[in-house]
Amino acid sequence: MIFFVEILSANKLPFNHKPTIYYSNFQKDTHVISLNFIIGLEVVWALLIIQNWIRMFTTEHDWSNHPVGYWIHEKPFVWPDAVIAVLMLISAWLLYSGDLVNGEKLSLVAAGMTLFLGIIDVVYEIQNDFHKKPLGSIGHVIETAMFIVVALVIIVFFF
Repeated sequence: MIFFVEILSANKLPFNHKPTIYYSNFQKDTHVISLNFIIGLEVVWALLIIQNWIRMFTTEHDWSNHPVGYWIHEKPFVWPDAVIAVLMLISAWLLYSGDLVNGEKLSLVAAGMTLFLGIIDVVYEIQNDFHKKPLGSIGHVIETAMFIVVALVIIVFFF
């Protein structure tokens, strides 16, 4: 709609129209946390995701006290987690290098994926008593809930 209003008001045809440059919301400098914090958060979180899956595939695990099919449930998450990690690393690089608009877009995509997967994981763990021994502890569920926290920090920062 804005596109057409600008064309009509400027009496220009669409092929002569120069697009309006929209800036990121976070350029207003009204945030409590800094852009550098978000860049660092994305890099650290991406590396933690990668480290988690390397550890899952390279160390021995005793699945006997877990619900039947736990590893079958958990294994497919490697791919969306890998996408999140790659998106966070790329968006951190874009933000760091000054491409704020594209960095923000990728950050929000990664944060949305992180929020979605975080909710799935927390609900699964609570429904299967991972907050109790012998399966786990409340600390384990809190650790998993950090997916939700990280996602919300990024989302709130850009709005």
